Amino acid sequence: MTRIPPSKHLSQMVSELSSRTGAEDLAGQLARLGARKLIQELLEAEVSETLGRDPYERGGKARGYRNGYKLRRLLTAEGALPVKLPQVRDTEEPFRSELWQGMRKRTDVLEKLVLEMYVRGLSTRDIEDALREVGGDQPLLSRSSVSRLSETLWEEYEAFAQRDLGGYDVIYLFADAIYESLREQAGFKEGILATWAILADGGKALIHLSLGNKESYEDWLEHLRDLLRRGLGIPLTVTTDGAPGLIKAVEAIWPEAERKRQIKELASLSFVPEATNIILLGPPGVGKTHIAVGLGIRAIEQGHGVYFMKAETLIEDLRRAMTEHTFERRMRVYLTPKVLIIDEFGLWPYDRQAATALFSLVSARYERGSIIMTSNKGFGEWGEVLGDPVIATAILDRLLHHSHVLNIRGESYRLREKKRAGLFNPPNGQGEVKPPQ
Repeated sequence: MTRIPPSKHLSQMVSELSSRTGAEDLAGQLARLGARKLIQELLEAEVSETLGRDPYERGGKARGYRNGYKLRRLLTAEGALPVKLPQVRDTEEPFRSELWQGMRKRTDVLEKLVLEMYVRGLSTRDIEDALREVGGDQPLLSRSSVSRLSETLWEEYEAFAQRDLGGYDVIYLFADAIYESLREQAGFKEGILATWAILADGGKALIHLSLGNKESYEDWLEHLRDLLRRGLGIPLTVTTDGAPGLIKAVEAIWPEAERKRQIKELASLSFVPEATNIILLGPPGVGKTHIAVGLGIRAIEQGHGVYFMKAETLIEDLRRAMTEHTFERRMRVYLTPKVLIIDEFGLWPYDRQAATALFSLVSARYERGSIIMTSNKGFGEWGEVLGDPVIATAILDRLLHHSHVLNIRGESYRLREKKRAGLFNPPNGQGEVKPPQ
C-alpha cells in the first residue's frame, strides 16, 4: 500500500475546509492548515533534494533513504503547529534539516508566505526570497526544487481561488477585512478582504480571500464580482461592518439582498441584560425564525434561560389557562426565562380574550425580560389580527419602548428556486412588510 506524504493529506484538509466546515474562524483555520502545508512541502522538497529523488521514486544509486517522520511543534503567531519532520537514514553524513532550523527562528516569513499563498498565489521569486530570509542568504533549496514547489502551490491556489461557487446554497453571506495585525507584520500595504457564508444545511464555508483596501468601494466591488463570475447565487442577507465602500459595493451587486449589520450587534446579546425586545418583521421565508433561533442559541450558550413558542400555541395555552383558572401559574412559565421567543405572530387572527392574554404577558415581561417576536404583519395590521386596536396599541407601546426592529424585505428563500424555474408565482403584494409609521 502506497503511503501518502503529509503534505498531500493537508491539501485534502484545506480543500475540505474551503468547501464546508462548522468552524467558528474559517480564515484562521485556513491560515493554520496553510502554514502546516507550506512547511511540510518545504521540508519534503529538502529531503527530495538531499536524496536525489521524490517520495517512492525508484532508480539510480541511493544516497540515503526516507525513514518516516517525527512529530514536532513550531511556535507561530497562529499558535503551536504540529509538523511531521522527515527522517533520513544511510546518508554519507547525518541528515540535519537546515530549513527546519531556519523556520524555527523566522516564523514571520512563513506567515507572510501563507497569506500570499491564498490571497494572490506564490511565485518562484516569492519562495526564493523567503528562503533567503530563513537561511540568512544561504540557498536552502535549488532553483529547480523551488520552481517545482511554486508550480504545485500555484496550482492549489488556482484551485482555491477559481473553484466553482455554483454549488454553494448560501443563506447568509458575511464580508469583512481580516487579519489587520498579521497583514502589517507581513508587510502588505493592502488589507485582506474576506467573504464567508452560512449555508442552507447549517454548514459554514470560506468563499473568497483577496487583497485590497478595506475602505475601497472599487476593491470590494471587484471582490464581489469575482463571486458572481464563479457562479455564487444571491444570498438571502449580507452582513457587513460599517465601511461605506463595502456597503455601497454590496448594494451595487445585490440590491435585493438585505444587509444585516444589526444582527452583528444583536449577537453580542447586550439586549438581554437591558430587557430590550427584538421584533423581526417580513414576509414568510426571509429568515426571521432562523435569526430568532440563532439569537436564542447564542443566549443559551451564554447561560441565559430561553423559551421558544409558536405564537398560536402560546396564546392558546394562555387562553386555556384563563378558562381553567390557572393563568398565574402558566404565566410564571413564560416570565422565568431571560429571553422569550414568540414565533409567527400574525399568521392567524385572534379574539379579544386571546388579545387580553397576550397583553398580560407582554405587560408582565416589560422591562423584566426580553421578547424576540417574528411576524409577517406590519404594526398597522396588528389591531386587525388581535381584533382590538386598543389592546394592539397597548401591546405595541410596551414592546417598542425598548426594542430593536428589523424589517426584512425580499422574496421567500424556500420558494425562490421554484419561482426561477417557473413553478411558482407569489400572490401580488408578497415580498415586503410595511415598516412602522
